[in-house]
Amino acid sequence: METLLSGIYWLSVAAFAGAAVYGAYSDVRSRIIPNWVSVVVAVSFLPAALIGASDLYDILIRYGIGLALLAVCALLFARGMIGGGDAKLLPACSVWMGPQGVAGFIILTAIIGGMLAVIALISRKKNQDDKTPQGLPYGVAISLAAILMIAIKPVLP
Repeated sequence: METLLSGIYWLSVAAFAGAAVYGAYSDVRSRIIPNWVSVVVAVSFLPAALIGASDLYDILIRYGIGLALLAVCALLFARGMIGGGDAKLLPACSVWMGPQGVAGFIILTAIIGGMLAVIALISRKKNQDDKTPQGLPYGVAISLAAILMIAIKPVLP
């Protein structure tokens, strides 16, 4: 039974990481992060949390943080400050971070996003006639920060 639960736990983590990586890839390719990516990221946390012996309060707090960030990100999207996919992916990933990791996750996302912006500016100056999609694929920064946070300091027991 322990082997089965361990397998489900790691399958949940793999689903999170796989969806996050696909979201980043899709964002680079077309500047669109499909809705299902954010759904898989957020929903895959639940079995991992239950198997990892998280209590109901911790799970509710984590999803509450995700909903609060979704509201903030929806406002930023409505004002044209971030893309719609980014507005859904960041809150979905934050569920995995929990209250102890969400601030670090957002800071790391901003740092990676800044580095990505510099790379994009340098690349665009070299390829001025290139027809790559405009905008910054911030899903890359969000996904990379989330995966790094989970890899460096797992947030589940």
